Amino acid sequence: MRSQQMDLLPHRSSTTLLSAPDRDPIAVLAQAVAAAITDLRDAPTSGAGAGAAVDEMLMRFTAAMSPVRARIAELTAAEPGGQLVVVIGYLSKAFTQAAAGDVRATRAALIAASVALLRLTDAEHDAGGPDLPHWRF
Repeated sequence: MRSQQMDLLPHRSSTTLLSAPDRDPIAVLAQAVAAAITDLRDAPTSGAGAGAAVDEMLMRFTAAMSPVRARIAELTAAEPGGQLVVVIGYLSKAFTQAAAGDVRATRAALIAASVALLRLTDAEHDAGGPDLPHWRF
């Protein structure tokens, strides 16, 4: 029997469940970031293995986010100085580092995005917004 915490963490086999179009876009984003961190947790930091791990992570992230990409863009545009913009900034840094092949820097930027997502979901919860799960690593 799996623990409650394990049920909150994304699993490689549940990518399609994470990206269901009826899901909250912020929750989908949080799960995609958590899955990306998990994908790179034990990845080699150099060589062909590092490149393969980064490529796989990027494909999974893109697939998970595809159904909610437009909604995330709308939310970002609606609040140009908001916390979601901070999250997107960290993700941009992560993907720039991924393109350069720097697994450690990619992981660090993904973790920063995760922390920014925690701040976003905490702020929404405190303001009476959606009761989203808190992603802890």
